[in-house]
This record gives sequence, C-alpha cells and structure tokens, in this order.
Amino acid sequence: MQKLPKVIFIIGQTASGKTALSIELAKRFNGVIVNADSRQVYKKMNIITAKPLRDSESPKSEYWVKGIKHYLVDVCDPGKPFSLADYKKQALEAIQTILEEGKLPIVVGGTGLYVWSLVDNLSIPAIAPNKKLRDSLEEKSLSDLVKLLNNVDPQAAQKVDLKNKRRVLRALEVSLSTGESFATQSTKAALIYDSLQIGLRWERAEIFKRIEDF
Repeated sequence: MQKLPKVIFIIGQTASGKTALSIELAKRFNGVIVNADSRQVYKKMNIITAKPLRDSESPKSEYWVKGIKHYLVDVCDPGKPFSLADYKKQALEAIQTILEEGKLPIVVGGTGLYVWSLVDNLSIPAIAPNKKLRDSLEEKSLSDLVKLLNNVDPQAAQKVDLKNKRRVLRALEVSLSTGESFATQSTKAALIYDSLQIGLRWERAEIFKRIEDF
C-alpha cells in the first residue's frame, strides 16, 4: 500500500493560538504554512481577519511571517469571488510544491470547509455561478440568507460557515440551481494525505479575554 504524504492541520477559533503554534512547529520540523482562513485569502483585510503580520523583508510576491513562508494569504482582491473549488485547487498546488521541496505542509485556519476539502478530499460541485440568482440573493442581509439556507437546505446549513456571506450564497446558489443539497454534492473521494489534525479549544470566557488582549 502506497504511503500517503504527511500533512498537519491546525484548526480552532479566532485567537485560539493557531498562528503561534503553527510557526513554532514549522521552525521545529522544517514546515511551510498553508492558510485555511476564508478571510485571510483577501488582500487589504488585515485587522478584521487577524491576519499575521507580514515580515517587512518578505519578497513582494510572497508572504512570510517570522521567517516562515505562508501560502494562500493575500491571493485575491476584495470583491472578487473565491470559491471553495478555487481554494482547494490552489491549496493542493501549494502542498505539492512544499512536499517536492522536502518540507512539511502545515495547513492552518478556522474555515472548516477549507480544511475538510483537503482532509476528506471533497469533490466540489462543478456548478457555474448563476449571476441572476446571485444578484437577487446579494440584496438580502446575511441573517436573511442564513434563514433561507436553513429552510432550503438545512443539511448544508450544518456544514457551511454561516458567518461568511460568500459561503452561504454559494450553498444557496448550488442548492437552488440543482434542487439537491449542497452538502451531499460535496462528496468524499479517496484520501490523499496522511493527516494529523490538531484542534485548539478554549473556554468561552478565556477566548473573549484573549480576543480583548489581541
């Protein structure tokens, strides 16, 4: 049986210490980090996303933090679509590059669907964006979209990041366009990585304190 390449996944809430742990492990085990935060892929969104501060000496086309290279940070302009399929494609390419360099890929972030797309090798629905439908949905507030998703596709509502309007919109778009659950269309394929998953968890009060101290 062929051995699968090893990849570490670090997941957890905002302010749970994912960045600090990932950098420590990267320095100790010759690692490179791949972002799995749906907000940190966007440029010019540093403070509200708790994006790690980029090293001043980083090459212009790359993102380094404390001497560790990061992939999939600042790869998309705000306002432009960046789908789960886009993420998975670019993340797979980044991980392959890291492995070919003889280094350890460390995937870090709080967007569960990004992480599961790699851990479980999800097959992403190949549904083209429906502009007319999306435009009508864009006019609604996030809370209204979440209510609609819970009514139309409760199964997807259990998996999608309900704080991310783009993710909710996409789930609705796929569900309404196909008449099938977005969740069931994201099926699992054969595993491609030997995954070590590290989940960071804090009590609610402690997380709030850590956020305030950030």
